[in-house]
Amino acid sequence: MTSDTELELKLRFSEAAGWETLLKDDFLRQMAVEPEWRRDMLQAVYYDTASGELRKKRLTYRIRQESGQWMATVKGGGTATGGLHRRQEWNVPVDGPAVDLTVFKHSPAGALLAEAIGAAQLVPLCSTVFERHTLYIERAGHTGIEVAADRGEIVAGGKRAPILELELELKSGQPAEVLRLGAALVRRYPLVLESSSKYHRALVLAGLAETPELPSPEQRTAAMLIHLQALLDDCAGHPLTTRGVLQAEIASLLDLWAKLL
Repeated sequence: MTSDTELELKLRFSEAAGWETLLKDDFLRQMAVEPEWRRDMLQAVYYDTASGELRKKRLTYRIRQESGQWMATVKGGGTATGGLHRRQEWNVPVDGPAVDLTVFKHSPAGALLAEAIGAAQLVPLCSTVFERHTLYIERAGHTGIEVAADRGEIVAGGKRAPILELELELKSGQPAEVLRLGAALVRRYPLVLESSSKYHRALVLAGLAETPELPSPEQRTAAMLIHLQALLDDCAGHPLTTRGVLQAEIASLLDLWAKLL
């Protein structure tokens, strides 16, 4: 089992052609450890109780097939503001697509699921099918970033919606580098911030959640300040953080927000 706090910047292509352009371009491949994109087909099913007990607790449970392996995942809590997503995530390899919550019984996720679900049964809620092209990039400060370009569709409530996204997930090192890379990509390709996860978009499609309203300038400014405060809090609690690292974090965040907002 793996457990971690996932941090990723999620971007959406505003023009369909931009997805193909990015894959064919040398811009990201020149930074990659292996210069060729790795392609996988991913299919996932998300579950909840009939009364939506997991949603009420802000928990997500899915089973996904990726690279020939089935993976059960629980995500919980976290924040998603201005395209930057932070959340707890637990992953367990499983033998197949059948629901089996016992694989999480020795982790915090198991207790969270038990408290939320009780004796209720989980039922399929929505699904996603998409192709994913990934590159692993090494940036300054021993920072590793996984870049994933996704194209496919969401199916929920008898409706379908396209997936055309780019995700930058921090694997190691400094969050500032994720923001820096995001800013560089936005300059080069038709990308905008995506504040909603695939799961939340599916809930909207099924009529189980509301479409987020476009933020006003005041709300966007407030969101930026929330990010800045989060960086200050993170740095204050990290014994290895220096003034230079903090300045780099803030400068990169301001750079990205200036270009996207």
